[in-house]
Amino acid sequence: MKSRVTLPDRCTALTRCPDPTRGRVVTCHDGPVPALPSVTDHLARVLRLGAPLPARPVRLQPALGCAVAEDVLAPIDLPPFDNAAMDGYAVRAAELAAVSLAVVGDGAAGAGTPPPLPPAAAARVMTGAPIPAGADTVVPVEDTDRGVPAVRITAVVRPGAHIRRAGEDVHRGQRAIRAGEPITAGRLALLAALGIPAVTAHRRPVVAVLATGNELSGAGTPLAPGMIYESNGAMLAALVRTTGGEPRELPVVHDDPALARSVLVEAARGHDLVLTAGGISAGDYEVVRQALGPTGTVAFESVAMSPGRPQGWGTLAGTPLLALPGNPVGAFVSYHLFAAPLIRRLLGWAAPEPPWHPEPIADELTARRGRTRLCLATRTSEGVRPLPGGHFLSTLAGADRLLRVEHDLAAGDLVPVLEL
Repeated sequence: MKSRVTLPDRCTALTRCPDPTRGRVVTCHDGPVPALPSVTDHLARVLRLGAPLPARPVRLQPALGCAVAEDVLAPIDLPPFDNAAMDGYAVRAAELAAVSLAVVGDGAAGAGTPPPLPPAAAARVMTGAPIPAGADTVVPVEDTDRGVPAVRITAVVRPGAHIRRAGEDVHRGQRAIRAGEPITAGRLALLAALGIPAVTAHRRPVVAVLATGNELSGAGTPLAPGMIYESNGAMLAALVRTTGGEPRELPVVHDDPALARSVLVEAARGHDLVLTAGGISAGDYEVVRQALGPTGTVAFESVAMSPGRPQGWGTLAGTPLLALPGNPVGAFVSYHLFAAPLIRRLLGWAAPEPPWHPEPIADELTARRGRTRLCLATRTSEGVRPLPGGHFLSTLAGADRLLRVEHDLAAGDLVPVLEL
């Protein structure tokens, strides 16, 4: 039998049900109300809004954070030649037992191809220097008497030791980077070592960022009674930049639905993504909801999460749009869960989802029934510790982790963690 609950007169069914949880359907005077979508469900919807942006050749440094659009094949072996892994003497393994070896050369990195190694001889080599033909082992300098013109080996050295063989890292023609992988500092180093000056990468999305509310003032101006300084736009623009997008922070949108709709449509026409903060709850002054709800292309709903329950998503003038809550912590959390993955999707990342990983929690933590609880936290020697006052901006400033709590946890239990 279905449970029946009484909803307030202003109920909007899909978003205002007091308890659409526990995986069931409740019934109200407007008919059945489905349970709230989960964080995972909402993320899947958001990711379907966008596709990788067009690709073009990009030089390495500007490509940092972008995803390559096609497999990158190694044009050379890496290393390109046999070279010394340590400073020492290049010798033949068969001659390691000799009392001493004549020193016949001095090889530095970048000095060109050395002459072949004569019998019963050793050639001095520096780290990275080519190995002379005939040599098959490098004896570290600390395992010798450092002698010249003859050197004596003072320790047992394994035959074949301390040589980096040509192609042992990457073979010519081997796939060095897979399509859809982002250019990190490490991958950039690999590309540079292969002599690749540019890659074909998806371009960065240009993201319009708009905060809403009549109560918002700009920094540096006197704060009138009832006003607060705007922070969401600055925060979201910074987050977009760290994710790899190009933010365009637009002026605050005031509580005029017609004007807001005009501003938002214009923003959608000139950008790859529109992010808004505020104006999406069920109150009387929710300008983004009032401006975009009638379009039929932007949906507003509650997601089973806290903070960040109200969410808006869809397209406007063909451009993806995400409407995030106005509470700064809710906007921050929502950005990491939904907006950042969508930006990575536009960047062409093959795996744009948030990279959660398990860490032990320092203190017990209670879940919120029927919702995913998101907690700002910091790492300590005892484990990750939720920060008090989770809705405070000062807490936001001190957090380096975000915890995803689905059930009650005891100290020492593993919890999914997203590094901030």
